[in-house]
Amino acid sequence: MLRDQIVFTVKSQKLREKLINEGSDLTLEKAIDIARTYELSKQQLRSMNEEDTSIHALKKKPSAHTSTRREEYVPRKFQLDTGAKCNFISTKTFSILNLDVIKTKPDISLKSYSGHSIKPRYAVNIPCTYKGETCDVKFYIVDIDSTSVLGGKACADFELIKRLYTIQTDDNQIIESNQTNPIPEDIRKNYADIFKGIGCIPGEHSIQIDSTVQPVVHAPRKIPIGTPENGTK
Repeated sequence: MLRDQIVFTVKSQKLREKLINEGSDLTLEKAIDIARTYELSKQQLRSMNEEDTSIHALKKKPSAHTSTRREEYVPRKFQLDTGAKCNFISTKTFSILNLDVIKTKPDISLKSYSGHSIKPRYAVNIPCTYKGETCDVKFYIVDIDSTSVLGGKACADFELIKRLYTIQTDDNQIIESNQTNPIPEDIRKNYADIFKGIGCIPGEHSIQIDSTVQPVVHAPRKIPIGTPENGTK
């Protein structure tokens, strides 16, 4: 089966262990999702290691009767996760910061890249500063001993990431655009669901597999193998 071929041919030992741990619940679609998620996580970690970004964040707001008092910044390092829809810090880190902020009980559950459900203890709005720019950022406090995470929206608000839009022409020329919305407005309006959030395109497709055929792994091709011979000339 293709599922077994994926499990036994992946180069990463950690990824193979993740797939094997799924046991009998592992399907071909689930194996592909786990492998894709693992690869994206590696790319994000690689990019974060290349550039260590430190945010001077989490400072207390001075009270009215001590407005002349200068509150010191508490620098913290965050993991930048452009695929995350929210920001979170651990309960341990939050207690060390000792911030006087309003806590609210969230009615949602967070889900990790591995699919595990995480119930946050509460949500808080914390003023964060980076390169002189300050804004309130909503954080979820979780009972997990891990690095604090800034999601995609916060990364964009602090300009920690820059989205580059490129178009490759037929003669292999690369046209770059630094516009915020280089996509025509009518296309964005008619297909708004495609440009919002993270997820899958709706719909399912069934693939019939001949169980009597021995599966093989082919190198990536520019033209599908099923294309007639004259299609390669």
